[in-house]
Amino acid sequence: MILIAPDKYRGTMSSIEATRIIADNIHSPSISLPMADGGEGTAHCIANAVGWEYVAKGCYFNPITRQMALDSSSIIGYGCFPDSMSPLDRSSAALGFSLNDIVSRFNPREIYLGVGGTATCDAGRGMLDALNPNIPWNSLIIGLIDVQAPLLPTYAGQLSALSFCPQKGFSVSDIEIIKETFARVIKRYGAPKSLFDGAGGGIGYALASVIGARCFLGAQWMLDRAVIPWNDITMIITGEGCYDRLSALGKAVYTLGRTAASHNIPCVCIAGKVDKYATSEFGMRLVDTSLYMPDCPLSPAVARQRLALATRGLAV
Repeated sequence: MILIAPDKYRGTMSSIEATRIIADNIHSPSISLPMADGGEGTAHCIANAVGWEYVAKGCYFNPITRQMALDSSSIIGYGCFPDSMSPLDRSSAALGFSLNDIVSRFNPREIYLGVGGTATCDAGRGMLDALNPNIPWNSLIIGLIDVQAPLLPTYAGQLSALSFCPQKGFSVSDIEIIKETFARVIKRYGAPKSLFDGAGGGIGYALASVIGARCFLGAQWMLDRAVIPWNDITMIITGEGCYDRLSALGKAVYTLGRTAASHNIPCVCIAGKVDKYATSEFGMRLVDTSLYMPDCPLSPAVARQRLALATRGLAV
């Protein structure tokens, strides 16, 4: 029995789509478990597994249990800000206002908040300023975190919230300004004290260290709640859009690789692209789908074809 558990392929496929493509192109019995790590698609994965209602963009709700799942990325993620806006002007305030609104409209007893995939890097200052102070956010929000990294590096070369700034569009000079912003936020709200502070451009800091909300690595949280017959699993197939050195900070593929190793199960990661500087974790086999149809410009259709071809090439 093969466990199929990929993350999203950002910009081309959701984890649900990727799972279906992999399942359609293997010739062995399988179990499908679309994964997310707190980034884009986390709320959808949770809702897909338990049947919650779609109520707003990136937001799902169970009116019986009054549990809600919301992606930060749907509010302050890539594409949520004008292209002409400077990255330094992006604020997490919209997330705070959205949280106020959904509490007013739905009165949830728990909000599972996916933290990854944000385009902001303000240490959650905007969100903190926007949140209604009369709501007990520390007991209401459960943060599902995509990476385990500090807000600021404590030694040279350590991955932190700043490590994700280039992919968000920040320049080298912008990062120096962000450091100053972080210093002001820390002076106001207190020292970082959580392993998750660097997630979501510092949303992790706002949730864990300032508000005191419960936070978990999203991929492990999802895996722990899945019913999987581990004694029957002979292989795990996972994947993501780009496998690089940031993958080892708690991303879904890292979590699946570690879990596979703990059960002595072989694991394959089919990535949209494997960074040349990345190293395999836990003996996980890496498959780079960009080697298939290399002359074709990347698009959702091409990405789907590449994933299908790579899966067939596994001979399982």
